[in-house]
Amino acid sequence: MFETSGDILNLVIAISVLLFTVFLVWTIYYVLASLRKVYKIVDQLDHGVKRVLETVDTIKQKVNKSTSYLYVAGEVAKKVVNLMKDKISKDDEEYDDEEDDVSDFREKTKRSRKKRKK
Repeated sequence: MFETSGDILNLVIAISVLLFTVFLVWTIYYVLASLRKVYKIVDQLDHGVKRVLETVDTIKQKVNKSTSYLYVAGEVAKKVVNLMKDKISKDDEEYDDEEDDVSDFREKTKRSRKKRKK
């Protein structure tokens, strides 16, 4: 079967090349399978990031809309506060006027009593 040592060498080289080819195919298969998994993960991440960005945009739009409503509500509240301040200051002025009237009345009463006593 094997006549020379060259024949044995050729057989060993053929088996080595065959095993190397099998190993290379096996390695390429697992590398491609790993790359496929990485692609799926990246695709899922991309999809998740898009959903997050859409949610952020929706929230941003809602905040912008509510900000305009808050501005209007703030202006209304400011006017209500000013009206209440005006009302309170008018009431205080009227109360002060009434106190002045009462003080004047007391003084007049004291004077008239002093005049009666004299």
